[in-house]
Amino acid sequence: MLEPVELGDLSNDEGQQLLSSTKVSDVMNRHLNDIFQGCVLKEIKNTRMSRISIEMVISGKGEITGATTKPGSKTFQHCVNKKLIAINFPKFSAPRMGAEYTFSIE
Repeated sequence: MLEPVELGDLSNDEGQQLLSSTKVSDVMNRHLNDIFQGCVLKEIKNTRMSRISIEMVISGKGEITGATTKPGSKTFQHCVNKKLIAINFPKFSAPRMGAEYTFSIE
């Protein structure tokens, strides 16, 4: 299960390759419908949400190793985390990186 993690100082990448924000968005956009259908629709029946933010730690192997989703109930956050575990990003040379993905509900 994914757990919230402290990212620490990721500003000094020492020339290591990271994923671009465009690449992170592209990968997440491909999975947005699954997250929306599986988790968001259930949550918005009980909670008013207009914007969802997912802060992630992505390992150099392309796996999401930690995430924090805001706002939402614990059940919603657990649901999103289960969806995130199935997402794979391209590999990159740094050991890990932080990324944020935000989307709006209209």
